[in-house]
Formats: sequence, structure tokens, C-alpha cells
Amino acid sequence: MRRHLWKYGIVGLGVVLAVAGAVGIYYVRRAHSPSGMPPASGHADHASGPSPTGPRKILYWYDPMHPWIRSDKPGKAPDCGMDLVPKYADEAGPGESEGAVYISPARQQLIGVRTGPVVRRPVTRVFRTVGTVAVDETRIHHIHTRISGWVRHVYVSFAGQFVRKGQPILDIYSPDVLATEQEYLLALRLRDSLRDADPEALRQAEQAVRDALQRLRLWDVSPDEIERLERTRQPAEVVPIRADMTGYVLELNVRHGMYVTPEMEIYKIADLSRIWVQTVAYESDLEFIRVGQSARITTRGYPDRVWEGVVDYVYPDVDPQTRTVRVRLSLPNPDYVLKPGMYVDAELRQDLGEWLVVPAEAVIDTGVRQYVFVVQGEGYFEPRTIRTGARVEDGYVVLEGLEEGDVVVTSAQFLIDSESQFQAALEAFQTHGEHGRGQ
Repeated sequence: MRRHLWKYGIVGLGVVLAVAGAVGIYYVRRAHSPSGMPPASGHADHASGPSPTGPRKILYWYDPMHPWIRSDKPGKAPDCGMDLVPKYADEAGPGESEGAVYISPARQQLIGVRTGPVVRRPVTRVFRTVGTVAVDETRIHHIHTRISGWVRHVYVSFAGQFVRKGQPILDIYSPDVLATEQEYLLALRLRDSLRDADPEALRQAEQAVRDALQRLRLWDVSPDEIERLERTRQPAEVVPIRADMTGYVLELNVRHGMYVTPEMEIYKIADLSRIWVQTVAYESDLEFIRVGQSARITTRGYPDRVWEGVVDYVYPDVDPQTRTVRVRLSLPNPDYVLKPGMYVDAELRQDLGEWLVVPAEAVIDTGVRQYVFVVQGEGYFEPRTIRTGARVEDGYVVLEGLEEGDVVVTSAQFLIDSESQFQAALEAFQTHGEHGRGQ
């Protein structure tokens, strides 16, 4: 009986020593964990007393053997069964802010993580669009005659022909004008014959000359033609109609032998030395478009040339189908290179001053919020909600959420976002499992 008790005592002592040794090894491993945190047994050891300013804030609980496994409450690690240890706010290293995701260097290289800085610099808003060259409607002339008659000769006979101001474009035989010219010549001869006559008769003759001259002017007879009448004293059989501006003929509605009247439009001429460019802009871009704003125009037909223009008009209506607004540009075209109907590219610039700018490829926009992943160091990336302003040439203006000098992820951020969501789901699953086991 005593031998049996002795034997059982030896066995029990061995078990006790083994357990004590295991616990010792366990705490040695805890003491040499990567985080260097104190043991978590009973959770009372973690507090190590309140700080001079109050209780220490715990950011999260994590597995000391697998630091990327985290939880928002104490418990057991799912892989090794070790107690989770707290990470205090005053002990958190780079990247250990709340909600940060850990990506190992090897995995960062595998998924191609690249980063870029948030900088403060002068910002220029660039608005690019396409447009179509159009005729400046304020430089279109519709040519009518003031007389009725038959077309005797057409000098400008096709649309697209270039004409200069004062150039004859057609001749018209008009009985009314011919009769008025003859009346004017008769009044001239009568006035000349009464030079030495009674003053009252001379005055009446001079009045007849003035009346006939006024009718010729109302018939739109040119001063040159009137001077010829006075010099030659011979009426003209036809009246020349001249172009009243330099430009290109857009339309003509007259041919040789036609009878024309004052209500007929015989020519439409456009001055293309200055043209319009009709473009469109989305509603979100209207904030940056102003009348008088400078614009640069280029075209594929002349890739080495740039035209400078201005925003001439912003139309007051929105297209209900495309949700765009028409914007009109005006620019000089002295050599007539830009032609109506030609496609062009337009670029409008506006200086916005100095702002913080984050690279455009760094911003993840969910439609509800915008956020970026800020590099925290040691493999940690913090998802941070931001508020952006204008879209500039290579990024976004930052209104809230970032500071100058922050470094953000500019590529593979969607993979990091997936990793963050996976880790959050894993923590939620672990927390739910622990809660179920407790129940």
C-alpha cells in the first residue's frame, strides 16, 4: 500500500513539474513576442496602473505570435490558443493605429504596392473637351437688292467662293433705276442751263437735282456710279451689285436671267476671319468655366499649331439627354485655316492657388465616401476617409483627412482594401465564435 502511494506521489510530482515547465515556457515565449508586451493572464497585468493623465487607452487586442490577428476584445488566439494581448495607444508604433491593415513586405512586392506623397503646390484646373468649328453668326451678311430687275451677269457663281468687300457680284438691269438716272441727268442739264436765269428758277432746278440724287442713293446706286453719271452724262444700262463684306459665300440663290426683287436673298456671305468653336461641358465642370476665360485650341489637321481663344458664351439650358451644357469659344482665324465643321480639341485652364494634392490613383471612391490608404510603416496601411475638391491634372485637391507629407498607396490599393476587409471579417468571425463559446 505504501509502495503504491509512493509511486502515485512520484507521478503526481512529475505532472506538476511538467505543467509548471510548460507554463514557464509559455511565459518565456510571451515575454519574447514581437510586440514585447507583458503577459495577459487575468488581464489585470496589462493595465500596469493608470497613466498620470488617466487610464491607458487600448487600441486593440492581438495575437503575440501572429500580430496581424487582432480583436476588439480580450480572448484566445484562434491558431495557437494563446491569450490576446492589448496594444495601448501610447505604445503603438508606426502603422498601429486603429483599423490599420498589415501587409508583409513579400506580399507588398507580390501585389505591386507603390506609394506617393501628399504635397502642397500650385493647382491649375484643366478642363479638356472636343468641339466643332462653326461660323460666327454675328459675321454673316444676307445680301438683298433694293431694286427689281433682271440679272444680266453673275460674277460670283458658286457657294464657297471668296469675295472681297466692294467686289461686283452681279449686274442687274432695272427699268426703275434707269428712269431715275435719266431724270437725274435731265435735272443736271436744266440746272446748268439756268445758271444766269432767275434765282427762283435756279433754286427749283437745284432742288430737282437733289431729289433725283436722293432717289439714286435710295436705289443703292454707289457713289462711284453717281460720279460717273455726272462726268459722262450717260445712263448705265445695268446696275452693279457689290459685296458689302469680305468673306466666303455660304449660299447663293441667283442665276443669269433671273428676275430678282428686294425680298429675295441673293447671297449669304460669312466673314471667317473670326470663328466660333461649339463645345459641351458637364454640369460638374461649370463651376470652373467663366465668360472671358482663355482657351487653347488644337486640331489634328495642324498638329503643330495652337490657337488662343476665349470663352464667349455659356448657354442657359442643359441637354436633358446628355446632361451637358453648350459652351461657345471665340477665336481669330486670320488665315482661314479653321473651317466650319472641323473637329478640334479645346483646353481651358484656371489657376486655383495652392492646395494639398493627393494622386488621383490613390483615391478609392465608393460613391458614398472617399478614402485612401496611408502608409504607417513596418508593413501597416491605415484606411483614412478624406474629402476631395476639384479634380486637377494629376490628382485631387484635398479638403479634409490628409496632411502635407503623408504617403499614400497609389497602386494595388484595391488589393489592400480587399485584405483589410478580409481581416475585418476574420476578426468579426473570431469575436462571434468566442461569444458563442461563452454562451
